[in-house]
Amino acid sequence: MVLSEKKAFVLKYIRLGMDALSAMICAECTDEEISSLDTDNDFQRQIKLVSKLEEMRMLEGFERARSNNLSMNDTRDTRWMLEKINPDRFGAGFKKSSGKNVASIRIDFGDSATVEMDGTDNVESFEGDSPEEEL
Repeated sequence: MVLSEKKAFVLKYIRLGMDALSAMICAECTDEEISSLDTDNDFQRQIKLVSKLEEMRMLEGFERARSNNLSMNDTRDTRWMLEKINPDRFGAGFKKSSGKNVASIRIDFGDSATVEMDGTDNVESFEGDSPEEEL
């Protein structure tokens, strides 16, 4: 393969999720070609662009699936996303303070669905006059 074909191969496999070095090795790039591609600013920009465009495509697909699942009242991936976005509040390792009232959290997604998390499900402790009081 000539270098231009190897570059196309590398970009193809980066789109599939492979890292650049592994893709270069699979494209049978020599050590000199790998060094050359590592210092080729245009190619490095292409690698970043391809990687970010693929990430964007995957996130859009995840969002479509999450929305579809919410319409069927399946909240698992929404709760997973909340754990990733705010692990201190929704993460699996969050501990409630014992002996305190625990409030429920209700997240309304308009017409699609709601996510409800009660005191048994990684919810922040509540210290107010009433558990019904808004957080």
